[in-house]
Amino acid sequence: MADWIASLQKPKDSDEQPKNSSPPPFFHPTIEQSQELIVSHISRIELLRPDITTRKVHSILSDDVFGVVHSLAVFRLTGASKGLSFWNTTPQKNVFEKVHQETFGKSGCRRIVPGQYLATDPKSRAVMIGSMEKQRFVYILNRDIAARLTIGSPLEAHKSQTIVQHCTGVDVGFENPIFACLEVDYSDTNQDATGEAFKETEKMLTYYKLDLVLNLVRKWSETVERGCGSFRRNGGSSGALVCSEDYVTYEHIGSATLAVPIPRRENPLEIKDRGILIVSGVVHKMKSDRVRKAICTKSRSTTLVTLNGIKIKYFGTVSVASSLCILKSEFLLVASEFGNQSIISFPRLTADDPYDQYIIVSFSNATLVLSIGEIVEEFTNTGFMATSSTIAVHQLGQDALLQIYPQGIRPTRANKQVTEWRSPGGRQIVRAAINRQQVVIALTGGDLVYFEVNDSGNLSESHVRREMSGNVTCLSIQPLPKDRRRIRFLAVGCDGITVRILSLESSSCLEPLSMQALSGVPESLVMIDMPDQLSEGTFTTLYLNIDLQNGVLLRTVLDQTSGQLSDTRTRFLSRIHLNPLSYDALEYTASFASEQCLEGVVAIAGNELKVFTIEKFDFFSIDQEKKKLERLGFKDEAEEDELDPSVFGHTRSEPGKWASLVRILNPSTGETTFKLDLEHNEAAFSLAVLNFAVDAGVLFLAVGTASDLTLASKSLASGFIHIYKFVNDGLGLEFVHKTAVEDIPHALPSFPRSYLGSRFITLHILIASDNKIVVFANDRAPRWITCSAMIDYDTVAAGDKFGNFFRGSVTPKD
Repeated sequence: MADWIASLQKPKDSDEQPKNSSPPPFFHPTIEQSQELIVSHISRIELLRPDITTRKVHSILSDDVFGVVHSLAVFRLTGASKGLSFWNTTPQKNVFEKVHQETFGKSGCRRIVPGQYLATDPKSRAVMIGSMEKQRFVYILNRDIAARLTIGSPLEAHKSQTIVQHCTGVDVGFENPIFACLEVDYSDTNQDATGEAFKETEKMLTYYKLDLVLNLVRKWSETVERGCGSFRRNGGSSGALVCSEDYVTYEHIGSATLAVPIPRRENPLEIKDRGILIVSGVVHKMKSDRVRKAICTKSRSTTLVTLNGIKIKYFGTVSVASSLCILKSEFLLVASEFGNQSIISFPRLTADDPYDQYIIVSFSNATLVLSIGEIVEEFTNTGFMATSSTIAVHQLGQDALLQIYPQGIRPTRANKQVTEWRSPGGRQIVRAAINRQQVVIALTGGDLVYFEVNDSGNLSESHVRREMSGNVTCLSIQPLPKDRRRIRFLAVGCDGITVRILSLESSSCLEPLSMQALSGVPESLVMIDMPDQLSEGTFTTLYLNIDLQNGVLLRTVLDQTSGQLSDTRTRFLSRIHLNPLSYDALEYTASFASEQCLEGVVAIAGNELKVFTIEKFDFFSIDQEKKKLERLGFKDEAEEDELDPSVFGHTRSEPGKWASLVRILNPSTGETTFKLDLEHNEAAFSLAVLNFAVDAGVLFLAVGTASDLTLASKSLASGFIHIYKFVNDGLGLEFVHKTAVEDIPHALPSFPRSYLGSRFITLHILIASDNKIVVFANDRAPRWITCSAMIDYDTVAAGDKFGNFFRGSVTPKD
């Protein structure tokens, strides 16, 4: 079968979106502060200039590279006035100027020829070019006296029988450059015919260190989760962020592994046991040294990771993206795999989420955790001890939730790792005071135990304990300011009608500093740092508020240097006249904030949980027996809402399960005149109306189907072509015959005497003879065919998704 090929139009799909945010941003050398983007379209590169005011992107220039672009990288040499890519621009001529060309392979696009992966050192001192298997070269970047780019001889970092899935440069400052690769060694698998070695194959995170003095590449490895598929440089610190199913993990040699679960969108049609995979990502470092990383998942969610420690939250929904790019003007560019590219603004992400996420309800023998979202529902996967009452709950460190219950302390990390401290000797915890870094508990008998979060994020117990003279009735510790790691003072109230101030300094932990006698047993304590009125807010004063059981409120000044108490003022609250509300008596209350209720109160009244606002006296109630908040979305476990398919779509089936039919509609009335459900788990992919020479006056319908099809990874039992005859003046169908084919028939264009079936990468020409369909000729060249047409009885023309046009002819020798 003879053919010829020519490119008729420019490819449009973005194979690699702008890479200006992983390396330093790419700026046009002649326009100050103008950020521009380089995009590759398979065999072309294009320079784009985004206009943020109009939210449009303008094409500046583009050029053919006469090859396939696998990857792009932008870098700036130290001390240089402009950024470079491996294709530089000359603005005076409006063309791409080749600065340097390095040949590293002469046998085309093969899996062992480097070029699939391109990673630059964050300080632009070296670049690694890697292949999918075995070969990796490291080049040292420098410049000569005339400030021209020079590239040193390649240094080999090969590793045989190893598959590379990703590589990136590690941010190590001005230390020797380090590159990280995600690798799988299959040497043992090739020698094991039983397949057991394949099951035990480990995925490795391998570091390649370039010694700039000795020009030597050294490497070392550590094992990561087998499901890891990609990773990104952890901007601002050493190490890498490894993206696996449902998790993003920080990995680095000699450092603790930190894992954060990927937020999951609430979707009633989602398959819950299906994991979330990362398909693209980008790292953006801001002037404040905070690092943001945007990642796009296969479920079309875009998530923002803020790297002060590791913090991850859901951002929005976009099309599945081949790559992402963050501009310095806080815009996100999305290179969609299908459809138009988009620019998205995310100004609201500059601050933390101000809304509450959970409501914790403690009973005498149980703890209920409620998740706050579009609806409020019970949340079970928390790591909390649900069969015990809860004394206190607080966020601990960057990624942990702390539950204090009578028998112990239970911190739960974001990766669901739970560590537990049990109270000694059967004694119970009666009181607790917490901030983000410090925890103080009081045991029965008056003992105080102090904990502090260490550098690895774990809760560490102090070696010092303090026994008070009586039973502890209340504790208080200040909230931790953002710029501090420790609060210096602890306030302790005892039934001996005293309040004591203890030190929390490491050198004098739990040592007494001052004491104040009271007129009654203290019920609660609160330390508040308030602006000083005399200094007009320039200085602050630390106050200790003491509530006594006899109705007396005391406010005393706590010296922030010595811890001494002074200037005590008293008020008898029982004589204050309060206007009663027309509302049920409340037993316990707490502040509440959500998108639906910005300033509210959550409270317990009897056996109901209520959420209300003071301004309008609106409230929502939940019956304790049914655990139901109707207004906020609570429902019985037995209830199942029937979702309208016209709004939510039909319920998604399991992979490999299909429901498909052929329907005839009256175009005038929209009425269905015939409907045929396909059996045997077949799905229809193509249709064609045709007639055959043996019965030229009758119209037939050809339907291309696939049985037991799974899209990822692709598999099917068989493809079929069904032939139906139109009956009842075209209002119905009558089955004629069914023919099996090798793959999915994606297109069925008809032509005289026969018809054509188009698959993913092949063409079939079939002829109807003796009530059968037989293959007459085929072309098995690996092309993704998008359209085709018959030129004559012996010639067919077709085009593929890359803009190529070809023609095939049937010759006698075929």
